Amino acid sequence: MASSNDAFFGKLSGKIGNIVVYQMYGKTVIRSLPTGRSKKASPKLEASRTDFKTVVSLLPALKHLLAFGFGSLAVNRSAYQAALSVNLKSYQQAMDKSIVDWLILSKGEREPAIDPQAVLGEAGTILLSWSASPVKSENSTDKLVVFLLSGQALSRSVFEITDAQRHQSHASVRIPATCLENTIEVFVSFISSSYLGKQLPAGISSSCHAGTLTIK
Repeated sequence: MASSNDAFFGKLSGKIGNIVVYQMYGKTVIRSLPTGRSKKASPKLEASRTDFKTVVSLLPALKHLLAFGFGSLAVNRSAYQAALSVNLKSYQQAMDKSIVDWLILSKGEREPAIDPQAVLGEAGTILLSWSASPVKSENSTDKLVVFLLSGQALSRSVFEITDAQRHQSHASVRIPATCLENTIEVFVSFISSSYLGKQLPAGISSSCHAGTLTIK
C-alpha cells in the first residue's frame, strides 16, 4: 500500500500492485516489479552485466576518494553513483581493462595534469612531476591532489591535498604507512582554492594516472 507525506500529489512511498514508489534525493522514483521469468539475456546484455559487476566490485573500497573527487557531480544522486556511472562508461570504452587505463577518481572541468610522472624518492617518498602549461592561466596556482591506491582490492587507498601548485611542475609526498605494499598506483588531479568550500565541476580536474610504483 502506498503512503503520502502530503495531500494529493505529495511525496508518495510504498507499493501499488506491481509498482513501487519511493523517494531518492528529493525526487519521486517509480519502478515496476518483475513479472514472471524473463527471457534469456542477449550476449550484449550479458557483457554489460559483466562490465557492471567488474566496476562495482572495485569502487566500494574507494568511496572516501570518490566522495571528494565526484562531489561536484552529486546532483540528485550521490557522489558514488556519479562515479559509478562515469567509470562504467570509461571501462566499457577502454581497450585495455587494466585499472590504470579506465579508473577515474575525480571528474571536473579544470585543466587536467599534463604528462604526470611518479617515481620513488628517498626515505619513503614519491617524487611527482608534470608539464606546466606554456601559457600562464587563472589555474596556475591550483593545488595538486595525490591519490595512492594499494593493498588487496585497493583497500588501503588514500588521498592527500598537497601544498604544491600547478606552475611549480613538481612535488614530493610521503608514502603513508598504510600504503607500504609491493605496488602503489598513483593518480593525480588539481583543485582550485575554492573547491573545498564549494564543490563545483569548474573547481576540479579529472584524475590522471601518474605511475605504478613497486616498493622493494
